[in-house]
Amino acid sequence: YILLFLVHLRTTMRRRLSYGQTLERSSKEAIPLVSVRVYDNASNRLIQTVVSDASGRFFLFLPTGVYTVIAEKEEFEPAEDTVVVGKRVGAGVLGGDIFLRRVPASPAPVPPAGAF
Repeated sequence: YILLFLVHLRTTMRRRLSYGQTLERSSKEAIPLVSVRVYDNASNRLIQTVVSDASGRFFLFLPTGVYTVIAEKEEFEPAEDTVVVGKRVGAGVLGGDIFLRRVPASPAPVPPAGAF
């Protein structure tokens, strides 16, 4: 029975596999190494944290509920969204694109006259 259960679990997980991707809002280019945090809205507790891979992909598997997803990386404005995970086939797999906007670079400071 254990072997049968493990085979069933493996095939079920394979069908549910779904990736999200972190992308730059205007260019749609993948952003690697983005921190994606998930908070449970009912308890305000951090549930899961993942980091997107070199292609900006990430994977989350969550129980049924309402969550706040926050994606952050230096040089980008944080992206935040509310996600509802329902009771249905494939539920619990959070896959979808997260778009972050690059923060405009600030000009380098100009040293005061006579500083050198």
